[in-house]
Amino acid sequence: MFRDDSPSQLTLVSPDSDMLTLDPSSIAELKTILVATDFSEASETALLYALAIAKRNSSRVLITHVVTESYQLISNEAQRRAIDEAWRDAQNLVTEQFVAGRLDGINHEIRIERGDVWDRLSALIESEHVDLLVVGTRGHRSIGKLLLGSTAENIFRQAPCAVLSVGPRARKEVPAAGPRKILFCTGFSHHSLNAGARAFWMAQRLHSSLVVLNVCEECSRTPEQQKDVIESNSRRLRELIPSDAGLVGEPEVIVKFGNFAERILETAAEHKVDLIVLGIRQSPGFGRRLRGATAWNVVTAAACPVLTVRTPEAGE
Repeated sequence: MFRDDSPSQLTLVSPDSDMLTLDPSSIAELKTILVATDFSEASETALLYALAIAKRNSSRVLITHVVTESYQLISNEAQRRAIDEAWRDAQNLVTEQFVAGRLDGINHEIRIERGDVWDRLSALIESEHVDLLVVGTRGHRSIGKLLLGSTAENIFRQAPCAVLSVGPRARKEVPAAGPRKILFCTGFSHHSLNAGARAFWMAQRLHSSLVVLNVCEECSRTPEQQKDVIESNSRRLRELIPSDAGLVGEPEVIVKFGNFAERILETAAEHKVDLIVLGIRQSPGFGRRLRGATAWNVVTAAACPVLTVRTPEAGE
């Protein structure tokens, strides 16, 4: 799906004090992909995307299920049964992918972990040097399921690596050649520009067309004032793309007014994009505000996967 061969952090080149240009001079190679699964349909769709990415990048894939700590409340025998069942489910899943030919040539491992979902995934990300975490979510809570609702949201808000989230409305078809059209949304903040390097890099190397969106909050503006904002922000969006970008075509820049998630989803549907790229940040008190978060609302309603790149807070 996408291949990373360049350095690991986004560079913002500033030719003068008024203009920033995205320069994805290096993004870490995708050597290891971690797929978190609860064996639901949403997780299986996420696995298909992960395997497509791995095939194009010669990546190692860790297919991981976490038996939650709630099993600690039951007997040792019941715990063993739960772990054995998880192994059977994982092996059946892998067998299905082998039969379908999706695992051909892919270095993969099954990992069954016990404990808190995020604690175990976080430990794996660090110990296995994971470059991309792939999760599926159905967007609501269900007892005994691992990657639903706030659990999946907590994961993509805390992961130090990029996260590909496959939401409940995402199309089941996986483009073998990668996304044909990528939507990148920015409010010109540092965390959104940080994600722009990945969107830009993928568009370059996959010969994908790029749509760059800026959404402004609605407020009392005259038609003339709105026109000025659109012209000004459209110019800023164009300035983000270097003149020698080497893209397949001129990026389409769009400025809209209104609710951020609604405008992102609207634009994704209008342009039939295959991937949405968003920058996110973990701010104080984020756990109390998850339901209203733009990225989460987009993930749960988008018809395509959403790649989120978290910018660490100072001191992380």
